[in-house]
Amino acid sequence: MADAYILDYSRFSGVDQSLSQLDTPLHATHDAQNITVAGGILMTAPNDEVVYDPQKGPVMSIIQRVCLDADEKPITELYIATDTKTYWLDESTGSWEETQIIYDQTQGRFDYVNYSVGDTYYTILANGCEEVGVWDGGGYCESFGPETVFSSVCLHYERIWGTGNPAYHQRVWYSDAYEANDWFGAGSGSVDVYSPTTAKTVAIRSLFNEIVIFKDREIFRVYGTYPSEFGVSKVAGDYGPVNCFSIVSAMDRVYYMSRNDGICYYDGMRTRPLGDEKLRIFFENPNLCLDHCCAAALGRKIYFAVCEDGDGVNDALLEYDVGKQTYLIHRGVNANCFLVADGTILYGSQDGKIYRMGAQKTGPRKAAHWKTPVHDLGAKYTHKTSTVLYAHVRGQGELSVTADFGGRAREKRIALSDQLTPVRIPIRALGRTVSYTFSNVEGSSFELHAPQVAIEIDED
Repeated sequence: MADAYILDYSRFSGVDQSLSQLDTPLHATHDAQNITVAGGILMTAPNDEVVYDPQKGPVMSIIQRVCLDADEKPITELYIATDTKTYWLDESTGSWEETQIIYDQTQGRFDYVNYSVGDTYYTILANGCEEVGVWDGGGYCESFGPETVFSSVCLHYERIWGTGNPAYHQRVWYSDAYEANDWFGAGSGSVDVYSPTTAKTVAIRSLFNEIVIFKDREIFRVYGTYPSEFGVSKVAGDYGPVNCFSIVSAMDRVYYMSRNDGICYYDGMRTRPLGDEKLRIFFENPNLCLDHCCAAALGRKIYFAVCEDGDGVNDALLEYDVGKQTYLIHRGVNANCFLVADGTILYGSQDGKIYRMGAQKTGPRKAAHWKTPVHDLGAKYTHKTSTVLYAHVRGQGELSVTADFGGRAREKRIALSDQLTPVRIPIRALGRTVSYTFSNVEGSSFELHAPQVAIEIDED
């Protein structure tokens, strides 16, 4: 006589590829995309809303400039950069006007910082190709010579710091105090950061109340209060970021994407990979390209945009929940850059549009699925027969449920409504291993609450 068994898939968590399929917990998955999890409930991820369509070409940077309005009150203005031009959003007309900022601009991925001295507001921009630009809202930026070709800049107290000059891999520069336009005067200067690995500097940030220099394989801290006292010390650990755009702060740590070690963190004392291997298979993809990785943090969640297919254009988004230590993967997202503003995340896309992440709750969703781990329930010598699926569901359209038992697949579809509805779906499949795939159908949206599956087990 067959034994009855209940598979309980409640309390969904996230992607966990650290173990084999047979050892992965039922609430996790090796394979999911465009799914979000809240309170253990499985849901299709909301769409990203188009907020601007400048029609100027791929958006490589979104810049939020701080300046003064006609009443001399601080306001913010929005700019975008393509690879060759920069545009300003005229809020009164909704049009994007070309703005001359960087002379002969050849690269549109800008690191930038806003800085004010009295009533003068500056935006300092760096793209790693042209000289750093200090812009006051007028014509072209004032520039300062080939030594100041920076790829990364930051503000630390009264000084601007810059690094990433391809001709000076070991050097960082700092401006004079309260003088964004003075890089070679008495109060300005540079610090050389030598290391045995000859790693190149890729980013500079003001973190934990000190200047932190990121190399591609190491991290250093600047100590000292005045230029005559400045020195550097190495941070424990040999893990650096791929670029300055992948560095974000969340809760009490700084996170970034490393070329060889995945997501790493810096806590003010040391740098380490997260090391949980939950995205092991994702990072083993030979086509994965991290060259243009960029990141944004909102609350306890971090988003890393990466390229999965090797063409250099970001097409996937890794979501990491710092508090829960869980991961999700979103595909079909071409994020070239991020801007966190007003409690939301904007991103510039390869299609020339600017999106607000997760803001559109209606309309067809991207193809979404969640595949449960392939399990033998600790008994390889038995045959398992799927009988009935029990769950509560809600949504629009249909939910597809596919039972895959040892390669023998059976699909059933569930019609959805706006009301949370209990369902009992007969779905028969026979095999030695057990797996289920929950997916949307033609852009449908669904919520799946605490599914349980009744199966029967027979010995050989």
